[in-house]
Amino acid sequence: MTEISFDGRVAIVTGAGRGIGRDYALGLARGGAAVIVNDIGPGDAPGVSRAQEVANEIIALGGQAAASTHDVTSPTEAAQITALAIERFGSVDIVVNNAGILRREMFDSLTVENLRQTIDVHLMGAFYVTQAAWKVMKAKNYGRIVMTSSAANFGMEGNSAYVSAKAALLGLVPALALEGEGYGIKVNAILPFAISPMAQENPAMAVPARDAATNVGLQKELAHRSPPETVTPAVLYLASEACAINGQAISAMAGRYARTYRVMTEGWMRTDVAGISADEIAAHMDEILHGKPTEMTSMTDEFRDVRDRVKALQAQG
Repeated sequence: MTEISFDGRVAIVTGAGRGIGRDYALGLARGGAAVIVNDIGPGDAPGVSRAQEVANEIIALGGQAAASTHDVTSPTEAAQITALAIERFGSVDIVVNNAGILRREMFDSLTVENLRQTIDVHLMGAFYVTQAAWKVMKAKNYGRIVMTSSAANFGMEGNSAYVSAKAALLGLVPALALEGEGYGIKVNAILPFAISPMAQENPAMAVPARDAATNVGLQKELAHRSPPETVTPAVLYLASEACAINGQAISAMAGRYARTYRVMTEGWMRTDVAGISADEIAAHMDEILHGKPTEMTSMTDEFRDVRDRVKALQAQG
């Protein structure tokens, strides 16, 4: 098997000043990529950003890197990250949208400010950074985009803003995958779990969520298998020329890597559509919920599936 290499590639990693993002940046650099290390946070040393500290770390190891403290929630500043990549290294081939924040609140007390801030960082930030890089990738007929979602999108109490943002990114992935496939651009998502500063600084038990204690207990049991280094290999694959998948979402947790995807049940179809009642929906709910599942990769899949069933009904007379 050919070893995955990033020689000659230029990568942008947002939220790369610590935790998982830092490990992504280091992994890409070790593979030969020039890396734009983006992070708005302050570093440990006075007057030095986290981004600069990680960039310095990469350079000390013999790699190429430049620090970016641009705010991904600003369309103008997000575009400047790609401009910096072009100025310093001539192009951009890879974007890993990792920047994120966590603001735990129960839904009935969630503030509009925290909702907007969470959506802005996770969804809008990924949109702005990717759109600027997309134009470069489209012109060169090559690109790799990695979005960061979360297992939280399956359901999590006390974090509705975060869950909504992470679920929205799973909708953006197949949309961009379809648009990019004719231009050599592949777009996939990572659902990472690692013991990270963001999670440690925002403890689940800070809100009265019923699932908090269970989740914290399970995370503690998996902590010994969950350093950032266990997520990075999956991200490096998705960011590489060797990546053979598009529009997928890969979960990386404690050394287990799995595909997550959306399905639709066969459901119940009425022979005719006149006078369908709510009582009939209730009577057929078991079929609706538990029918044979079929994977959906685009809206076209559902239209085509239902059209084919309608044709089958018509053929039956």
